[in-house]
Amino acid sequence: MNLMNAASVVLIIFFSGFANAGLITFEDNERFSDFGFSTINVIDLFANPYPTSNAGYNTVLQSGDYVAFGQANTATDIWMTDNSLWSFDSAFFAAAWESAKTVTMQGLDVSGNVIQSEVYSVSQSTASFLTPNFMNIHKLRFIHTDHQLTWDNFQFSQAKHEVPEPSTLVIFVLSMIVLLLRRFKRQQV
Repeated sequence: MNLMNAASVVLIIFFSGFANAGLITFEDNERFSDFGFSTINVIDLFANPYPTSNAGYNTVLQSGDYVAFGQANTATDIWMTDNSLWSFDSAFFAAAWESAKTVTMQGLDVSGNVIQSEVYSVSQSTASFLTPNFMNIHKLRFIHTDHQLTWDNFQFSQAKHEVPEPSTLVIFVLSMIVLLLRRFKRQQV
C-alpha cells in the first residue's frame, strides 16, 4: 500500500466519525421519533395507496406504502429531541390535493431565528425532489398554510461530535507519523 492510499484510509476512518446520515422512509412503522426527532403538526405514518388516485399521497410515494404529511393551516416543525444541530439534505414532496402550491422551508437556529430559507412550488400531480441542504440547523420548519404537504424519503445528517475528541486526534497524528517514518525508512534502504 503506498503512502497516498494509506493516508486516504486513515482520513476516511478519521472523518467517518463526524456525521451520521439517515434516511426516513416511513416503512415498517418508522417514525421521526425513531431517529431522535420531535415534531409538531406531522403525521408520519400515512398509509398508501390513498383511495383517491390523484392525491399527492400517491404521487409522492417513493418507497413502500407509507408517507408523512403536515396538516393544513399550520406550520410543520421538526427538530432533534436532544436539541443538537443537524442538516436537512433532501426529500420528495407533493401537495396533498391541489396543484401549484408553495412551501417555504426554513432552517432555524437555537433562538428561533431563520438562518436559511427556500420557497418551492409543489403539486399533487408530480413529486418534487427538493434538496435545500440546510446545514447546522436546530429546527426545520415547513410553512404550507393553505394545503396539506406530503413527503417521503426524508434524508438528514447529524454531527456526532462538535469537535474531534482528543483521543481521535492523537490516533490520527500518530498514524501519520508512523506512515511518514515507514516511508523515510524505505527510502534509506
